[in-house]
Amino acid sequence: MVNTTERPSEASSAHPRCGNALLALLDRITGRTLLVTLLAGSLALFLVLIPAPRGDGLLIGSDGIGYFIHVRSVVIDHDLDFANEGEHYRDVFKLPDHEPGSRTPNKYASVGMLLLWLPFYLAAHGVAWTLHALGAGVVPDGYNYLYQAAVCIGSIVYGGLGILFAYRVARRFFAERPSAWAIAVLWLASPFFYYMVFEPSMSHMNSFFSVSALLALWFLRLRDVEVPRWLDFAALGAIGAIMMSVRMQDALFLLIPCAWFGGRVASLLRRGDRRAASRWARGALLAALVAVAVFSLQLYTWYSIYGTYTESPYQHDNGPSNAFSWSDPQLANVLFSSFHGLFSWHPVLLLATAGIAMLWRRDRWFATALLCAFAAQVYLVASWWAWSAGAAFGGRMFLNCGLPWIVGLASLFAWTWERPKWLPALATVSFLLIGWNALSLTQYRLGFVSAEAPLTWQQMTVDRVAVPLKIIERLQGMK
Repeated sequence: MVNTTERPSEASSAHPRCGNALLALLDRITGRTLLVTLLAGSLALFLVLIPAPRGDGLLIGSDGIGYFIHVRSVVIDHDLDFANEGEHYRDVFKLPDHEPGSRTPNKYASVGMLLLWLPFYLAAHGVAWTLHALGAGVVPDGYNYLYQAAVCIGSIVYGGLGILFAYRVARRFFAERPSAWAIAVLWLASPFFYYMVFEPSMSHMNSFFSVSALLALWFLRLRDVEVPRWLDFAALGAIGAIMMSVRMQDALFLLIPCAWFGGRVASLLRRGDRRAASRWARGALLAALVAVAVFSLQLYTWYSIYGTYTESPYQHDNGPSNAFSWSDPQLANVLFSSFHGLFSWHPVLLLATAGIAMLWRRDRWFATALLCAFAAQVYLVASWWAWSAGAAFGGRMFLNCGLPWIVGLASLFAWTWERPKWLPALATVSFLLIGWNALSLTQYRLGFVSAEAPLTWQQMTVDRVAVPLKIIERLQGMK
């Protein structure tokens, strides 16, 4: 296992100067510049799209409406009754049927999304009241574009913070430039870009952020310290609870710090250091207690809506007995089918997963943990009745694996940086993957393919290449 407290020096992994224009360009752009450009570019593109909202006249959409009305109901109405919000969005969003006299259920009532969006929503509410008081004609009703834009911007910011956390973990192993360029390629060649720019009201950027925050906090502040701080344990518990309540499937990532804590305590006991073992055990207990306290808000929400503490969104639609098929997971379909298959839609994610295995030579425990966490996500999603995720641009339910993929692709890029003759090939493959994703995104966004049905292999190959011609034909037909 490597000593992760020492960052690799830039000189130790940087390629030799060979006069190649590509290599010179890669050297010239710093990692910080590249990452800031990613965040600023995503935010700017979203802001440009505000004057031209979705076809339904909203900036939020799909599942994002469900998350949004939860925040509005709590902030504006101070309750968990979504009847009026459901009526407001009845033409574009349907809440489930319910018994007369009972509360209107909302499976997207996520406390994690509420807590993360709350500062942005409250800021929008303050601006709306100020403009209203100044006679600008803005109604502070909790629905208008100010509020919608605020939560979307919040998700974009959290996506940027998730990138930063993952980058800091990658930098413990790899140099600045391969780490940053790996992030840029992964972002532009995968569904991350789509859900950060075009669908930020959905939960995926907040999911990516909370998982990355949890793993980075454990890895950077707890894993290699001799005397841990109580504050770090408490923070780990809090972010773990928020992570679970954003998307329950993310709870599987808690197994990584839990397994490590167990191993650390056992190791200290074998060495006879009972005092240190006790401190780590008490710290882990503190983290668990904080997690339970914060997650109790989600339990209360479920109880208020469903009348039980154990009714999760994964069970509600298809019933508890039909929600998961543990003995018949659709593993091949989840990974390789044309129906939002993870690797078939975004091949860069296959390279990133293979890159995690390359981390083995630097840190066996961490590489194994990341691969096991990814495998657990695959098995969970493949066992769920809605494994294809409905309307989705690729395997959207796996965006919580952003940090493992970033570390994995950084491993591959770092290996190439040490072998400069392979760098032009890596750059070529990277540009092809980014271009392919751009064609796929255009094909999907402009409705040339169905969002909720399997694609044919012709649609995923020949028709995708022909997307520019189809756009020209559509424009000519509008004249």
